[in-house]
Amino acid sequence: MAIPDVPVAWTEDQAAEWSRKVAITVNQLLLGRSNNVVRFTLTPDVTSTEVLLQGTTSETSFQITPQSATAGQAVAAGLWVEKKIGAVVVHHDADPATDRDFSGTFTG
Repeated sequence: MAIPDVPVAWTEDQAAEWSRKVAITVNQLLLGRSNNVVRFTLTPDVTSTEVLLQGTTSETSFQITPQSATAGQAVAAGLWVEKKIGAVVVHHDADPATDRDFSGTFTG
């Protein structure tokens, strides 16, 4: 899903609608809802999993948190994240487990 650009100027007819959208966005940010969390599962039996992240750059910071015991074991076994434009690639061991679930947050 593409995120539309916010116009830097709008017509008088559009002002009320864009003011409402800006207010909703600011209120969501104040509540900590910045839409920068993703959930993913490591691909079984391979050594990398690509996670698509719209709007990310090579300067984006990405932190992962295991959401299952087998995901914690994957962290203990060693994994690393390669940043790309629009995605990250999580490099990991080739385990057959299908429940290595993570959440990830990205900034920047």
